[in-house]
Order: sequence, then structure tokens, then C-alpha cells
Amino acid sequence: MSTIKIKASQCPLCMRVVIPPRASCPYCGPAAEQSLFIELSNKGKIVTYTTVNIPPDSSQTPLRLILVELEKSALVLCNSHEAESSTLVIGHEVEIAMNEEGHYYVYTT
Repeated sequence: MSTIKIKASQCPLCMRVVIPPRASCPYCGPAAEQSLFIELSNKGKIVTYTTVNIPPDSSQTPLRLILVELEKSALVLCNSHEAESSTLVIGHEVEIAMNEEGHYYVYTT
């Protein structure tokens, strides 16, 4: 798996980091200046995860969604690679990769 950088934005007012990047902060709105576009490491820790047995589209079931915290307290929602689903543990370190459709996937390290 190749190392990727996660694109994000950081608000110059509240300093929150948001994924995917946005031109303005969703928390501060127009009060903040233009967000700074940054890149984050693809390594983080599992905050929580859930299993969706009836997904809203034609995704394969069960669909596992993982919330991962990256550097600067940035949160990103990822899918689980099928082979990795049984090893998900809150607090474990993971790496994130992106598939050809632009979805983030978690791999345990």
C-alpha cells in the first residue's frame, strides 16, 4: 500500500481541521477568513466503528464504517477493507488508503 496524504482544510480562526477540505469553516462560517488547505498523514487511530447491515445504496453488506482520528484532531470516516474487518479495535493505529472511486479505506498496522 502506498502512502497517501489526506487533503484537509484548517480554519484560521478556530484552527479546526476539516475533511474533505472546504473554502470556509463549517463552524465559523463567514466570520472566518478563507480556510488554509493542508495535507495530513494517512496514519491515525480508530475512534469508533459501526456495522451497517442495510446500506442506503447497493454496497455490499455488511458495510463497516470507521471513524479515524488523524493528526491535528482531524476526523475522517472510512470504510473497512473486508480482510481487515475482524481486526477492528478502538484505539488501534491504522493507515488509510483511497480506492479508485475516491473512498477512504482503513488498514490495520
